[in-house]
This record gives sequence, structure tokens and C-alpha cells, in this order.
Amino acid sequence: MSEAKAFVELLRREVLVGDGAMGLYLHAKGIPLEANFERLNVARPDVVREAHEEYLAAGARVIETNTFGANRNKLTAAGLGDETVGINEAGARLARDAAGSGAYVLGSVGPPGSWDLGEDLTRDVTFTEQLTALRDGGVDGFIIETFGRLDELVMAVRAARAVSDLPIVAQMTASTRRRVGSDSDPAHVASSLPVWKLSGTGSRKENQ
Repeated sequence: MSEAKAFVELLRREVLVGDGAMGLYLHAKGIPLEANFERLNVARPDVVREAHEEYLAAGARVIETNTFGANRNKLTAAGLGDETVGINEAGARLARDAAGSGAYVLGSVGPPGSWDLGEDLTRDVTFTEQLTALRDGGVDGFIIETFGRLDELVMAVRAARAVSDLPIVAQMTASTRRRVGSDSDPAHVASSLPVWKLSGTGSRKENQ
């Protein structure tokens, strides 16, 4: 059985403890808030690996890569667009090395951010580039998290399935009014996602 299938089967039988926030933890370890946390994967790999190891020592069996904001769109806004692949691959390898065979690693993918940068970028290409780099870095699956727009979440999920058969965790964030950023409610989001039939490499939408 592959690691990916073993992970999915384990989730069906057990509750797995995950790690906590990476950015806030790195800040607590002395990294300034104005720093680009994702670039620490190449600039300060020691502190990122230490954070992973401390979460694992605390009992985490699933850890996330330090790549939440590491898509080219956001990195371009920080002047780091050309480092996108390197930052993501480094983030995946740091988490993979720390986890070893005793824990699973999910590649963290956050919302794409503003598209008003004047760059010749498309949303699907932006997601595909990051997801491919995380796959190549050795993750066991992807966590596409804290999205406020359903259309962007679906686009990211489709991109993930196009580059890999690895498991996907897809999450949206809701306000205290129980609304997501696109002004849908969580129940609508939950009922919409199964409409997307995702299997193998590639994806398609089917009406139900």
C-alpha cells in the first residue's frame, strides 16, 4: 500500500493530531512579524526545522509545510517571485526530513492574494506551480486552507488533482456570521464541493 493510501486509511480509523500555527510559532521563536515567513525555508532552515521537530515532540502525527503564503502571486508582491519553486521544495523537504517515517506531511497552500500586480499570471498556473513544487519536495498530501472564496478553492483543488493523486484536505474560513468570503454559508460550500468529480490525474465537473 502506498503512503498516500495508508494515510487515507488511517484517517478512516483514527483521529490524528496535527501541528499548530507556523507563522505565529516562528514569531514566538524570535522572527519579526514583518519577515517573510515562507522564505525562512531557504534563509533560516534551522529555525523552521526546529519548529517542526517541536510540534512532533509534542505529539503531532501530521505536520504542515511552511508554505501557506508561498504561491508566486504573494511572493511576487514581496519581491520573491523567482524563488517560488525553491521556497516550496525546501519547505516540503524540511518537513519531510523532520517527520521521517513517524508522521505525515501535508503541503500547505493558502489563498492566492490580490491579483492586481500587473504580472502575467493566472490563478490555475499559480496554484499548479506551488503544488508541483510541494509534490516534488516529498509531501504525503496537500492542505488547501483558509480560503474565503469557493471558486478559488475549487480551482486549487482541481490544480492539486491535476498534478498528483495525493490526498487533499480542502478548508474554507467563515466569519462569526457563518458566512464565507464569497457570502456563502458553510453548508453551501460543503454541498458544492462533491459536485467536482476528482480522480486520477486531471479533473472534470459533472452535474448532479
